[in-house]
Amino acid sequence: MKRKIGLTLLMALISFSALAAADSGAAKEPRLGGPTARFAQADTNGDGLLSKAEVQAALPRLADDFDKIDANHDGQLSRDELYGFMRAHFPRRHGMRHHFQQCFAQADKNGDGQLSLEEARAGMPRLADDFAKLDLNHDGQLSRDELRQAMRERFRHGPGHEHKPFLAKLDTNNDGKLSMDEAKAAFERADANKDGFVTGDELRAAAGPRGCGH
Repeated sequence: MKRKIGLTLLMALISFSALAAADSGAAKEPRLGGPTARFAQADTNGDGLLSKAEVQAALPRLADDFDKIDANHDGQLSRDELYGFMRAHFPRRHGMRHHFQQCFAQADKNGDGQLSLEEARAGMPRLADDFAKLDLNHDGQLSRDELRQAMRERFRHGPGHEHKPFLAKLDTNNDGKLSMDEAKAAFERADANKDGFVTGDELRAAAGPRGCGH
């Protein structure tokens, strides 16, 4: 019995650690920030392609994978080749970016490419809570550039900072810490088929649908 409980607790810790590692994997990804802007900055001769020298100078984390990214083996990287590589190797980050863009577009009711405080409250309420901090130029609007910069700052603070909302759901006594009992209870809730394991599908189901900050 003790062995069974011990294994369950161990699996719980592994599962929750795996979730954090999957998200924090974005910190290890070669960060393109705003992909179009970073590509343009790296393309010093303005030919719309990146040579190996340009990649080594501006995007050194990609240099080791240059030959893999260069799908047509012409010694140059096109935008399509680079973005295709990023989508294939970092699908979660790509999915997060796509989800954010959808949410932003839905919240931007007047279509001006920015969010007012009222639009943020209605469509992306988590942004509304920190609106003043995110509004870097204090113009009363949130641009995509301001939000991208905020996201980069969040990743610099590490996965613990990024996952406070998720951990808060597990911290049932609200003491700011996750106990073994709380971890075990969360694991058992997530283990839908009660086989002693939590799959990725079960973990995603337990986390609930991903909304636009509600």
